[in-house]
Amino acid sequence: SRAPSPRYGAKKRADELIAFSYHHLHRVHSVGLRLFTVYGPWGRPDMAAYIFSRAVELGEPLTVYNGGAMKRDFTYVDDIVAGIAASMQFCSRRPTVFNLGNNEPVGVLDFIRVIERVLKKRAVLTYKNSTSEIDATYADISKATRLLQFSPRTSIDRGMERFAEWY
Repeated sequence: SRAPSPRYGAKKRADELIAFSYHHLHRVHSVGLRLFTVYGPWGRPDMAAYIFSRAVELGEPLTVYNGGAMKRDFTYVDDIVAGIAASMQFCSRRPTVFNLGNNEPVGVLDFIRVIERVLKKRAVLTYKNSTSEIDATYADISKATRLLQFSPRTSIDRGMERFAEWY
């Protein structure tokens, strides 16, 4: 397995290792879920969909890092909920970790263009470099598809339209 470089990923991996340890020592059964860039109504205000939409709506500058070359696997909340519900029915003798994501990374600048379209406003962009941003997040959902029948259905366009209606 590849070593996670950002601190965020390292903490996630440590949690998974603790779950495996509890299983080994105490036979605690568990399912771990790796959620990829969840967005939608009632989403966290510290996530990109909310931060970017707020900046576009208010006409405030939106900082784009590394020229906007990054990609994120934005996943609509209803698709995540379906994956969580399916994982609650999963039984295994070993702790299992599933990736729940959209399986289609979207460029950050493309994501901003979707926000501009749904809010009918132009973004004011500023650019900065960052060494703490990873190039891309991508959920390999093949195991979740095979064992949970997980299949995200919400496109970024439709998901952001629903988010904008709520916002």
